[in-house]
Amino acid sequence: MNRLLRANVRQHGRRYVATGVAVAISMAFILVCLVFSAGLNDSLSRSVTEVYRGAAAVVDVDWDDLTGPESGSETTPYPDLSSEVPAVEAVDGVKAVALTTYDYAEVRHGSARLTRQVTLTAPEPFTQWPLRQGSAPAAPGEVAVDADTADALGLSVGDALEVGPASSAQTGTPMTVTGILASNAQVSGAQLLMTDEAASHVLPGHSVTGILVSTGDASPSEADQDALSGRVAAALADTPAVSVRPAHEVVDEALQQMKVGSDQTLAILLTFPVIAVVVAGIVVSSTFRVVLHQRRRELALLRCLGARAGQVRGLLVRETLAVGAVASLVGVAAGALLGPLGVRALGLADSYREALSSVQPLTVAGVWLLGTLLTLLFGIRPALGVSRVPPIAALQSSDEGGAPARSAHRLRLAAGLALTAGGAAAIWAGLRSDDDSLRFLLALAGSMVALVGLLMVATVVMARVTFLVGSLPRGMLARMARANTVRNPDRTGTTATAIIIGVTLIVMMMVGASSTRATLLGEVDARRPLDLIASSTAPEGVPAGVAERIGEIDGIAATADSRSITGTLQMGTDEPTTLAVIGLPDLAPVTHSAVDQPAEGQGFVPEDIPEGEASLCRAPDGQSGADEARCLTVELVHNATASDGAVTVPEGTLEELAPDAPVTQVLIKLDGDADLDAVQTGILSLDETLQVSGGAQEREQYTSMIDTVLAVAIGLLAVSVLVSLVGVANTLSLSVAERTRENGLLRALGLTRRQMKAMLVLESLLISVSGTLAGVLLGIGFGWVGVHALPLDLERTIFVVPWWQVAGVGAIAVVCAVVAAWLPGRRAARTSPVEALAAE
Repeated sequence: MNRLLRANVRQHGRRYVATGVAVAISMAFILVCLVFSAGLNDSLSRSVTEVYRGAAAVVDVDWDDLTGPESGSETTPYPDLSSEVPAVEAVDGVKAVALTTYDYAEVRHGSARLTRQVTLTAPEPFTQWPLRQGSAPAAPGEVAVDADTADALGLSVGDALEVGPASSAQTGTPMTVTGILASNAQVSGAQLLMTDEAASHVLPGHSVTGILVSTGDASPSEADQDALSGRVAAALADTPAVSVRPAHEVVDEALQQMKVGSDQTLAILLTFPVIAVVVAGIVVSSTFRVVLHQRRRELALLRCLGARAGQVRGLLVRETLAVGAVASLVGVAAGALLGPLGVRALGLADSYREALSSVQPLTVAGVWLLGTLLTLLFGIRPALGVSRVPPIAALQSSDEGGAPARSAHRLRLAAGLALTAGGAAAIWAGLRSDDDSLRFLLALAGSMVALVGLLMVATVVMARVTFLVGSLPRGMLARMARANTVRNPDRTGTTATAIIIGVTLIVMMMVGASSTRATLLGEVDARRPLDLIASSTAPEGVPAGVAERIGEIDGIAATADSRSITGTLQMGTDEPTTLAVIGLPDLAPVTHSAVDQPAEGQGFVPEDIPEGEASLCRAPDGQSGADEARCLTVELVHNATASDGAVTVPEGTLEELAPDAPVTQVLIKLDGDADLDAVQTGILSLDETLQVSGGAQEREQYTSMIDTVLAVAIGLLAVSVLVSLVGVANTLSLSVAERTRENGLLRALGLTRRQMKAMLVLESLLISVSGTLAGVLLGIGFGWVGVHALPLDLERTIFVVPWWQVAGVGAIAVVCAVVAAWLPGRRAARTSPVEALAAE
């Protein structure tokens, strides 16, 4: 039997190529995802351990115990532990301390300004930030910047810049760049590196939020850490809201939190290989079913020559195992090489050798075993089915496809419809739930069950659907191709189902991403309809001429000037209230969505100001007390867009009150392809007092995030589509082999080589078109479910179908399926009629 096994693998190896390719791609995909997850986990773990390298104890704020006005203060968001540093340094056994902070600073170089996070230098044995150029800062007037900041501001070692408080009109302190920080996969990136003395000098309100304490040993034992942290805790016993813990406890807690996140990441990543495995399972099962049906006579002959049914079954099982083992070995070898390349390319490791550490031998062995067993699982049923056929029945002629019995079709159809109904019920229950998490979980589970059910239905009905689609083209070749699609309904169904899976997943992702983008941007537009708002910290508002110059900056599509004054508001006999009066211009040219604007004679006010008729006056010289010549009667109306301590009136109303009202804000709308950083830098460079805010950055973050997720997801799903195309090519190739005699007869009757290839291409076209249409419909449907099931707190969900993208996906799927038919068609056309008619 072993010799027979080797002979069978050699003889039928070409028929198993597609099976091997599908299994190899799937196993490589799984291993790459596992390697990436391990690389990400290793990188994050190294970053945590490097942050606390050399620390024996960690002193930070105990937020649970924090009480007093500081906890809610806007000016001091984090308590300052700098006063505790001398007490910590005086503890017996303390050799060095390192300080941490959450401060941000504004960096100015020439006319450009950027906000960056501050990191404080630390002595040995704490982590030393790697430098690409220069040296670490050591004096109060020195600073090191990260590579991105250096590139954005055009800085190099030795250059002068100004560093000051973020979002402040204060003049910055001159400092010298001593070094450019290198990016390092093992350490979270610093942006501005300076000494604590320098931070205290250039940043008013600078606070120390943590203290790392060292015994002088770069790797202190846990016993030493516990002992030192105990002594430090005793020294700070009278200090409220301070936590002292051994470094190993802090590291373990951070790693545990990271493990939860990495497990979730792995679960998401493995979703895509699982999809590829399902598609590969369809390909493997279909291939074995058709190949073994072709070998019915061969296997029957073995039985006639004395082989027992158990021996034949054993032979087929070992043949299936051999195919799975070899294909899985090729897959894990490819994954073991490609995975570290991806880890290195993504910056999760500093070298390919380091990335190789993410490839664990047990993981490789497990994936290889998984691929081998899955191949056996998918191939065992066809193998056992063929071995149970009596020799006499197997030696008789049968139809070319060996289509399954109608009873099997009816059973599969009934099971598919039952699963679809159950999944639909779960989706319906989930979408009606008020619990966001429950809604998402029910919709996800229901969608998976419904998709499996629909795919089972598709394997039964797609042959008939394809036959109906084939009624559209005319001609002899079209009629022959149409008839071929129902010769073996099972084969046509599995081929179309492979296409359906790929198209459904990609269309679903596109619909989901487009709808999520539109929904999130709609929320941003509703809450922050303006891209940018340029304001000034100067009492007189935006300096003269600056507003016009803002409108001339590249990337700005439109601007509108908003003016304001100080006024008084009096209702009846109540005392006048001093508040800001904002004149709102026409916002239509500068907003992304409709915005409520006060009508003539109206004034928008917040909820704390009563509604009703009131007298609105200009306060002379910004003081309380009305100027009778400058008073108007307005109807106050509550509106959510009204600013606190202000009344918003139409621009014309403010013009009547104060024709000379200064411009205090410039409202800005950006071009669709505007560079946000360049626009902000251009605005800030016009005047030192200018500040920029608005929803553009939030909109850009949402768009970038969604586009990135979509690109990654489509890239991952492309592997599943590749496996689907392998299945299409495999099925058509087997179809050609099955119909060798029939094709030879057609050639003998006058069918040309070109017509033979055209017939097979038309057959592939009909299957791919029907599968693509079904996939598009399912993708849109499941996309709709996914968008409405997202656990997001949204005012309104916007459902968008990107028809051009969907059409592009459909066209690509059809073209790829047709291309996949080229090689089988070429092989059929090149076989001579005499050879074909002699084939058995």
